[in-house]
Amino acid sequence: MTADQESDGATRVAHILGVPVAENVVRQWPQMGEIVRTSKLVADIEGNFPELTLEVGRRLQLDDVVVVEWTCNYGDGRLYRNVTIGELENGQAVRVTDYWGEPVATPEWRQPLTDRLEMSGDGIWPDNEHLSHYWGSRRATSSVEAWLSVGVVALFAAELTAISIRAFMRSAVS
Repeated sequence: MTADQESDGATRVAHILGVPVAENVVRQWPQMGEIVRTSKLVADIEGNFPELTLEVGRRLQLDDVVVVEWTCNYGDGRLYRNVTIGELENGQAVRVTDYWGEPVATPEWRQPLTDRLEMSGDGIWPDNEHLSHYWGSRRATSSVEAWLSVGVVALFAAELTAISIRAFMRSAVS
């Protein structure tokens, strides 16, 4: 991170979720089997991707769960389609799980069975003209294009089901 890209202390994930991140946050990356603990370590890791540009496409919140669909480019010209789930306590994210998929092409055998997903550049799945750098509250624009892998959707559905079950169990016990 260069001096003109200094963060104001907010993390990219706080921007993505639209809520502050708790100091004791636990961020999970199931695809790599990693957990990052504390907002400081999250910010330290995020600082290693100065070329990353991103844009939030859709953010949904139900009680203490936020689900966000977003797009990023690590600076290599490919768009990654992502889902982030944040679990909140007192309005802050305390547990965050990220899923992202490397861009893939539709297999030839499946093309006759599916339609193309229309991805308007200024909609839920932004194009390269609508991605930005985020360094806390500062922002600058950048680029790229592709789409979400099926595995990410399956992982997202499993995580959302687990969160729903935990929420149901909490309400049943109360």
